[in-house]
Parts: sequence; structure tokens; C-alpha cells
Amino acid sequence: MARASATTSARSRLVPLAIALAVVFTFLPIRYSRWLDNFGQLAEVLIGPIAGPLSSFGRTISPASRKPPEPELVQRLQNERDIFETLYNQERNENERLNRIIEQLQRGIALNPRLPVRQLAAPVISTPSNLAGVLTVRAGSRLGVQRNSVAVVDGVQLVGRVTRVGPATCWVLPVTDRAAGSIESQVMLDDAGVGLACLLTPGDDGTLSGPLQDPSERGLPPDVRVEPGMVVRLLDNSGAWPASARMLVVGEVVRVEDDPDQPLRQRVVVRPPLRLDRVSEVTLRIPQAEGDASETGGNSGGNSGGNSGGGQ
Repeated sequence: MARASATTSARSRLVPLAIALAVVFTFLPIRYSRWLDNFGQLAEVLIGPIAGPLSSFGRTISPASRKPPEPELVQRLQNERDIFETLYNQERNENERLNRIIEQLQRGIALNPRLPVRQLAAPVISTPSNLAGVLTVRAGSRLGVQRNSVAVVDGVQLVGRVTRVGPATCWVLPVTDRAAGSIESQVMLDDAGVGLACLLTPGDDGTLSGPLQDPSERGLPPDVRVEPGMVVRLLDNSGAWPASARMLVVGEVVRVEDDPDQPLRQRVVVRPPLRLDRVSEVTLRIPQAEGDASETGGNSGGNSGGNSGGGQ
């Protein structure tokens, strides 16, 4: 009787000891408990032969799915339902994309409604990482694209001009590329069209900068201030750009600073709202003769819909 009591007392002391050792080994680095792996491998050798049959028996008693298998016809109908649901969602997404393109084209037409211009949405198939300096666009002379056609995104955001045209593709040079040269622009002071001219030159960081016109040259008070956030639009009184490109958005003023070359004047730093050399689709604004004015806006969505997968 005394021996049984002593055995029970020893076991009761081993339980707290085992718990304490488990806690200690939990917080010890792995290298101090790596020797215990031998016992784990021994246990796997003993348990392995019966583990497979036991698992199969358990899955038989309690299967993963508690539902009875559906008849073959029901399964086929469910698969067809899933396929048509996917097709429906794809068509709805394509519909939304085309609606956005139509909205952008309408905004582009509203900018210069009196000028005959045809707009053509086309995907960009390579960027300056593939061909230095220019965007390759999947639209060429077969679709009526001409040299100096203007490329935009979002209807009114200027991207650049077409510099070369092939039968099926054309090359657009973004205005933020140094090779594009300077562009005459205007910082818009209000919604009535009052602004200060500036000659913007591309930099190396995707911005354009240049000297700002003195307010007195426009008959404005000297305390007129240009501030960050003001919209800058293409002015171009020199005729280097098509007339339909005037007042397209170049970007926003991000900084106003003193001009080191002209101490009495200021210069502005302008940044487009997106990376012009990384756009996936552009709208080409193709000038039309007066007799073709009825085609303005025509053929705008067909090319985009047919080439929707040709972006980056």
C-alpha cells in the first residue's frame, strides 16, 4: 500500500516537471532542442505503417463533403452556369471600358467643337523601354493616321505627337521627352481663359519647366500669383502643333521658383498627372479637311474594341 502511494506521488511530481520542460524548450533556440528530432523520427517509424489505413478509415466515416454527389446532369448544368457567368462579367467589364472611351472622346470633341478632327482610340504596344524615346501605337496609315497627329489620354490630357507613321503602327514622342523640345503653354489663372504664358522644356524627371510671363505683359496687376495645382494648357501660337491641339492639358504646376537666368522673373515646374511614357492606350486626334467634318469622332471605338488586348 505504501509502495503504491509512493508511485502515485512520483507520477504527480513528473507531470509539472514535464510541463516546465516543455515550456523551457519552447523558448530555447532550435539548435538546443535539435537532438529531440531523433525521438520524433522514431515515433514516425512506429506510427507510419498504420497512419495510412487510419486516415482512410477516418475519411470513410467522416468525408470532406457531407453532401451526396450531384447527378451528372446537375453537375454539367452547374458548370455551364459558371462559364456563362464568367462570360457575362467579361462582357460587362468590356462594356464599361467602351463607355469610358466614349466619354473621353466626347470630352475631346467638346474642347474644340468647331475644328474638324477625327478621334481614334488605339493601344500602345511598346514603351520607351523597348524603343528609346517613343511609344509604338497600333494604328497607322491604313486607319488614316498622319504625321503630327496628336495623342491624348482621358480625352484632353496631352501625351505627344506622331513622329512616324507606318501602315499598321505609328510612333508617338511624349512631350516629357527631351527630344520633343520646348512647347508654348499657358498657366490658367481662372476658368475664363485668363492666363500667363510660359515656354516649357522637358527635364529628366518627367516634368517640364520654363520662365513665366510677366503679368504686366498681359495687363494684369503685379500681385497676380501662380500657385501649385494650377492647370497648364497648350497654347502654341507658333503653329507648330495642329489647331485642334490648343488648350489640351499639359499638366499642373508643382513648383514656382525664381528664374536664375532672369532674376526679375519666375519659372514654373509642371508635371503631367501620369507617366506619359507608360500609358497603355491613347486617343489619336487626326485633323480632317472641312469636307470630312461629318466624320469627326467616327471610327473612334472600333479600333479600340478590336485591339483591346494590345496594351502593355
